[in-house]
Amino acid sequence: MLDTPRSLGKPTHYGKDSTGFTLAWSRVNVDDSVEVYCGADMQTPTRVNINSWATSSLSQTQRVEFATGARSYNCYVTACNACGCSPRSETELITLTDVPVAPQVVVFNPTTCSVRVDWQLFGNGG
Repeated sequence: MLDTPRSLGKPTHYGKDSTGFTLAWSRVNVDDSVEVYCGADMQTPTRVNINSWATSSLSQTQRVEFATGARSYNCYVTACNACGCSPRSETELITLTDVPVAPQVVVFNPTTCSVRVDWQLFGNGG
């Protein structure tokens, strides 16, 4: 009996912050490896890692750091075994968590012992 590569469900993400995110998925079989593909913004995803079958865990994760200037990532996974690799999973889209804009600071009445500082928060949750 021949084995066939098994298709994986869509990966999910969690732990997203201003520097990156964690991608998570479940293997169908512990004998499969998983190839992880991600692309910044509208770039074609490229392979960022191969999670081998050396572990018996079906649940796996991969931390992906945002590249400088990237605003979003699209990622998918494929399952591979000795017979080849499955078609890619559905793509997961991850957008960068916005970093707040620095407030404009105005200094009033400086003295040798104190200073008054006023600022205006922007409307972006900062």
